[in-house]
Amino acid sequence: MGLKSFNQRCPLCGEQPLQSGYCEIHEKAYETLRRGYDAWLKAYDGKLEFKDYLEKVYGLKETGLAVKAVIERLKVRLEDETQDADRM
Repeated sequence: MGLKSFNQRCPLCGEQPLQSGYCEIHEKAYETLRRGYDAWLKAYDGKLEFKDYLEKVYGLKETGLAVKAVIERLKVRLEDETQDADRM
């Protein structure tokens, strides 16, 4: 992955971002969450909403700070999308 321009920064920590917009640490945290959701979805027989998954992972004592930061951002984005859909 290449780097973005110098004036853009990771929205979570201000470090230089990759193409995804996150820095290397937060990109790894996001990818871990994404892969984890696929595994949890299989374990829950496809009956686990993404927002519920985020809540469960956030509450685990093993969840690190970088993953929690990504979860907080994703939750805000999901809430924004829900509010936008409600306005239509």
